[in-house]
This record gives sequence, C-alpha cells and structure tokens, in this order.
Amino acid sequence: MNSHQYIGLDVHKKSIWYCAKNAEGKIVKEGRFEATKEGIEEWCKSQAAPWTGLMEATLFSHWIYDAMTPHAAEMRMGHPAAMKEALATKHKSDRNDARRFAELCRNGSVRTLYVMPGALRALRQQLRVRRLIRKQTTQVKNRMAALLMESGIVFSPRQLHTKRYYQNLVNNPATPPTLKALLRMLRQVQTNLVEVQRAIFRSLEQAPQLKDRLKLLQTIPGVGKITALTWALEIGDVRRFPSCADAVSYCGLVSADNESAGKNKSGPLSKIRNPELQHILIEISHLAPKLYWRFDELYRKKSQQVHGNAATVEVARKMVAYLMAVDRSGQPFRKQLAPGEPVAAASTPVELADAAGANQG
Repeated sequence: MNSHQYIGLDVHKKSIWYCAKNAEGKIVKEGRFEATKEGIEEWCKSQAAPWTGLMEATLFSHWIYDAMTPHAAEMRMGHPAAMKEALATKHKSDRNDARRFAELCRNGSVRTLYVMPGALRALRQQLRVRRLIRKQTTQVKNRMAALLMESGIVFSPRQLHTKRYYQNLVNNPATPPTLKALLRMLRQVQTNLVEVQRAIFRSLEQAPQLKDRLKLLQTIPGVGKITALTWALEIGDVRRFPSCADAVSYCGLVSADNESAGKNKSGPLSKIRNPELQHILIEISHLAPKLYWRFDELYRKKSQQVHGNAATVEVARKMVAYLMAVDRSGQPFRKQLAPGEPVAAASTPVELADAAGANQG
C-alpha cells in the first residue's frame, strides 16, 4: 500500500519543480516538468500514491491549481507573504524551494489562501477588467480637457463630454484643425471604452449565479449594482469569514497596531487588504448617512469623537456588517423605523445586521 505523499511545487511560467516527501519527511522523488496542460496532465497521472500539493500564489498559478485539483487528494495555495518568509535563506534554488514547500505542506505550518471557484473567478476577472477600462475612460476625458487648456480654448468642464457641446466645440472655427482631429480620435476611443464597460456590466448583471444574491444585497441602503457586484465577486463565499471583524479587516477598514512599552501608536488603514472593496465601501459611506438614519446617527456620533474621515470609515464598517448579515441569512434587509417616524411609513421594523448572531458563523 502506497503511503500518502506531500508535494511542494515551485511554479514558473515555463516549468515546475516538484519535491515529494512521505509522512516521515524523507524525499521520495523530485524533478521538473513542463508548465503546460499536457505536461501537468501527464505528471499527475504518473503519481501512484495519493498526494497533497502546495504551491505559491502567483499571477498564473490559478490555472495550474485547477488542472491539478482533480488528481490530488488536496491542493493548497500558500499566501505569497508567508511563502516569501519561508524562502528567505542563504541558498535559494528551484530545487530547494520545492523541498521547503514540501516540508511546509507536510507540517501544515503555512498560511493558505481561499481559492475562488473557477466560474466566480471568471466573473471577477470581467469586473476587474471593467474597472480598468473605466480608469482608462477617465484618462481619455482628462486628456481631452488638457488639450483644450493647452490651446487656450475656454470650455465648460461639466458639459465637455455631452454630445451637443462637444460637436459645437469641434465645429468652432477658433479650434485649430490639428486639435479637432485629436479630439475626434479621443472621442471615438472614449465611446468605444464606454460601450465595452456597458457590455461587461450587462453580462455580469445577468449571470445566473449572481442574480438572487445581487437582488438581496441591493436592499441595503446605499448599496447599488456596482457595490453589490464588487462585494459578491471579491468576497466569494461569505462563510469563509468566521466573524464580521475578519471581513472588516479583509476590506482594509482597520488600522495597523504598533504597540511597544505600553504605548499604542495607531497608524493609517492597513495596506494588507482588498483594494477594490476598500475603495468602493469608503466611497458609498460618504453618501450612506443621507440614505439611512442609522448611518447618519453613527456618523454624527463618531464625528464628535474623531475627524470626519475616521467617522466615514466607521460607517463603512457598519456597511460591511449589514452586507455580511444579508449575505449569510439570505433574507432582504428591512429598515428600522427612525425615532418618531410613523409606523405606516415602513414595514416590520427588523434590522438584520443588529440581530443576535450577526457576527457569528
């Protein structure tokens, strides 16, 4: 009977080094194979004993993870920061890295990452591409305004990108011919980018695995389609967070602690976070106090103790609590009546995020 093996995989774009160890820590075999679908399939089929694999998370490691998962008893993806510490030695090589990964896999002493299912990961990829295109659209708009300012042409920044105002500007005799050509080209690029954004958004909005979830999340005051999409695709399975505090930390809404000799120096928001979620949650938290009295009450209370930006972050933390509660329970959010508000103005005063067990698994 073959014993279970623990395999460390040092992944590169063209090749993969591996090292297999048994339960006692002895090297069973090691070597290298090509980082192609055919090479991975052939190598996996050559493994006679059941095995557990560990690889480092990189830009191109997810497809390798997906290809190996059906053949392995368990596949793990190590956190890049934790793996980097493990490799901080004097003698570094692909062979030695694979051996260290195999030892970490055998001991289970390395922090691993949550790997999103392939279907959701493909949707998240589309959302991030849309965000990139949106940034590029803003850059094109800014370049158009900069060209006009360089030429000394007076224009209205608010109306520049409206169709009629743009046409009048291009047809103006005071606009130089070379500038007109540039403006037309940039306008065409802007139009194409906007069309791509809309196409991606429609595709994501109609994804069957997201429809019901997005509808529930949008019952929370201040949560629109983009916020709901970002939450669903960046969080993945909400049950992977044991508490609301873990989700708040993942969203980058906590400060790094620096305590020494009894003195605690609170720093800025942690850089170890999901930047997409952090950005969008802080943005909607500026508007949320105008949409729901609970947010407004929290913002006013915190503003008396800390500055406005810190109060906005506190509202964002409350928003995460609401998102967690709705996402876990599968029930729509129901607003609680404000003090003095008529009972007929709202339905049953149930607030999911304040219910008992909102922060429990």
